[in-house]
Amino acid sequence: MFPDLNSRSTPAPPAWSRFSRCPCLFKNEALNITVVSYDGNLNFSFTACRTSLPRVQDVAVYTLAALEQLEEAVRDSGQRTPGQEG
Repeated sequence: MFPDLNSRSTPAPPAWSRFSRCPCLFKNEALNITVVSYDGNLNFSFTACRTSLPRVQDVAVYTLAALEQLEEAVRDSGQRTPGQEG
């Protein structure tokens, strides 16, 4: 009654093969950083080619460190930042 799924004439592709190419990166592009500001938050999204940039999490860590340095520099300069009271 049900077809035998184990008897195929051609081998099935690996489950991950459809994810091996990222359609959100353009040709010759290794990293896409998207920044969105919403409801008082600044959100970052990192999309990278695993071959060209295998440790994309390092980019996220460096970005956080750079933002913390920027906030400190603005705080030390006495300038008001958006959303700051007073």
